[in-house]
Parts: sequence; structure tokens; C-alpha cells
Amino acid sequence: MAPARKAHGDGEDRWAATLLNHVVFAEPSNGPAKELLASVYDQLGFRAEAGPWRDVYLTGAYELRHGIRGTGIEPARATGLLRNSPVERFLDSVAVRLTRELLIALGTEQAGLKDLVMSDDLTVEGSRLKLLSFLALIDTPDVRSPVVTP
Repeated sequence: MAPARKAHGDGEDRWAATLLNHVVFAEPSNGPAKELLASVYDQLGFRAEAGPWRDVYLTGAYELRHGIRGTGIEPARATGLLRNSPVERFLDSVAVRLTRELLIALGTEQAGLKDLVMSDDLTVEGSRLKLLSFLALIDTPDVRSPVVTP
């Protein structure tokens, strides 16, 4: 914290942000580090000439003070996006080979894992129950995306 405070006091806010990012990621509950980083981001945002940079800095400062903004995208609303994404990208993100429509239904929470695995549209070589057990290991993503916090 001391080197970050000095850097901030000397106007070296990018260096201060780098140092404080390490502290915040190592200690997410460190209030003084989060507040100092928010102040650094305020200064970087106020001095940014480009709108997108200003937005990123000020959004980061807001997140550090108030938490993650918004509710994210509802999975069911992503159906059109997924249907228009190249199949290669879609399969890369899932890292398995399954029927595409079933994965869209699963990813948009229009079908559950059991529906997917037991569907007549899916050809399975081997045990469907073992496949279901494997797929149950996949975490459901948090649709809110933090900008600067872990």
C-alpha cells in the first residue's frame, strides 16, 4: 500500500493502479486498498481523453465502491446470438461434441442436463448416466462480469 500511495501522490496513477490491482486481487476484502484504487481510477478516468477508457476507469471505480453493476444477460435472451455464432466458436466454448440445438437449449436454460442427455435427438455411445454425471460437473456461469475485482 505504501508504494501505491506514494505513486498516487506523485501522479503516477497507472503504476499505483498496477500495484493496487495486485493487493485487491490478493485481498478482495481490503477496504482501504479498494478505496485507494477507486480514487486512482477516478483520476485516470478524469484525465482520459478517449471515452471508452474513461468509461472503463469510472466503471472500475464504481464497482470497487458499490459492487458489480446490473444483472447481466438473461441466458434465454442469448438464443439468437448463439444461433448466429459460428459453430466452431460455439463448440470451442463448450469443448464437447453434442447436438447444437440441445446445447443452445441447455445454455439458455430452456432445458436441463437430464433433458439434454435423455433426449432422443442425442446419440450416445456408452452410458447416458455417466454422461449426465460428467456434464453435472460443469459450473453454471455467473452472468455478471466484474471489471476489476476477482
